[in-house]
Amino acid sequence: MEGWEAPVDGGERRVRFRRQDYVLTPIGPDDPERIASAAGEPAFARRFDPERFVAGLAVAEDSRPDRELGFYAVAHSGDPSVLDDTLIFVVPPARGRGLSHLLIYGVYQDLLKRPGMFCLSEPGEMPRLDLHVRCGFAPPVRPLVDGRIRVGKYDLHTVLARLESEDEIVPLPPLDDVSW
Repeated sequence: MEGWEAPVDGGERRVRFRRQDYVLTPIGPDDPERIASAAGEPAFARRFDPERFVAGLAVAEDSRPDRELGFYAVAHSGDPSVLDDTLIFVVPPARGRGLSHLLIYGVYQDLLKRPGMFCLSEPGEMPRLDLHVRCGFAPPVRPLVDGRIRVGKYDLHTVLARLESEDEIVPLPPLDDVSW
């Protein structure tokens, strides 16, 4: 994988999550720094090396797409098949809504559309690992098997189905496809 590439489907997506409509917008390697700085938490601002950046999404309310509430960015640290540099950030006023689950769902949905195989590697002491476990992943992270991401005993398809079901994630049509 040579640097950052645009998502396979190319654009933003609308979803209903826990009875609220949101927009998921692809982000690039410089966007996490911009979002974290705008949120007033520069300690979370970090530029991802474009050569190692894999995928990322920002989330905003459908009614306020210009006001980003959080993001999830994923990069690798040398081996493009091992995602081991991740950053999830939700602005303080939006915390407690489960937006991290929505971001995980969106990014891993994008990863399923990309050619190649991935596995996720998280240090055991990172809070992100706890979040992944709450989303249905079971540590420790294991290598990919048969074209699916395996994290513990769950494959990515199973985790996405669980998030769709338990967190009530429903894809919505793009705004220009809505007919009254």
